[in-house]
Amino acid sequence: MSTTELYAAVTTGDGKAHVCTFDVDLETWGSFQPVSSLNLSGRKNVSVCIDNAVHIAATDDSPASELLLTARTATGWTSAVKIASGVALARAQKGSSTTAMRLLGLGAPTAPDRAFGLPVFFAEPGGTVTRAGDASTYLDPGDLDPDDLPAAFDFGGNLDLGRSQPLLVLASEAGGAYVATLPKSGREKLTDLKSEAGDPGSVIHVACSTEHVCVVSATGKIWHTYQRAGAWLPFGDVCAATRSTETFRQVAILETTEYGGSRRRLHLLGVTAGGGLFHTSRTLDDSPDPLWLPFTNVKAAAGDPGAIQFTDLAGNNVPD
Repeated sequence: MSTTELYAAVTTGDGKAHVCTFDVDLETWGSFQPVSSLNLSGRKNVSVCIDNAVHIAATDDSPASELLLTARTATGWTSAVKIASGVALARAQKGSSTTAMRLLGLGAPTAPDRAFGLPVFFAEPGGTVTRAGDASTYLDPGDLDPDDLPAAFDFGGNLDLGRSQPLLVLASEAGGAYVATLPKSGREKLTDLKSEAGDPGSVIHVACSTEHVCVVSATGKIWHTYQRAGAWLPFGDVCAATRSTETFRQVAILETTEYGGSRRRLHLLGVTAGGGLFHTSRTLDDSPDPLWLPFTNVKAAAGDPGAIQFTDLAGNNVPD
């Protein structure tokens, strides 16, 4: 399977959701298009996730944090389905048999041992939504300070726990960064990522794929690390590698296999403090100095839907 097209979903300052595509072969962006079924009167979308079948879910800014799900078809967007209220939104990715929207409820520790439940919502291709309960997988706080709480998180990997062990990364309110490999059953402890990969400073946002992690520091820089032989390599400064002077506040990443399996890349979208959206990528070859391409301005190529608030990234999978 290869990725020939990327999907970038965003929310803007006026609460609208938009999506655009990136042609991997031509390396060109299509135009931003509004997600009409999410852009409802009185609703302000704040966070969004997208999967490789172009299912999009978004939370609003109301106290209920209502989550709506829609999908792109040949004739347009399906009517939005309300999945839940009071949820925190991470990412979405197609599992082995279902299209699964992965939602992590990390805001409410479970007494008495402060384990964090991970409710997962599955959106079936037909639109039926089911939920795997909080007891399906638990995280032990591990290195996370008992007085600290998660502030941002991401979840990378296949949801079919029988086939793989997804990666979880989170930023804490105190600026820490923690990582865990979700177990097939039982509990897994959160590990202090800074103690293993170095300290990039106070962390305000995180993103991960199956093996790679990117964080945004309070200074607006993006940092990258990944595992090799079970150990996390030192954080690398993506802004320095790309010679970017932008100040970032949010990041999304995606691993891809391209050109019939002959090329593997890590794609990155970064949201700037001023509402910009920038894209870069690097090879996943295990070379001493993998090359990060210079950041490109997505809004300059795809049109300006407004000040970007949040983004997520997915890609299709087509037979080789």
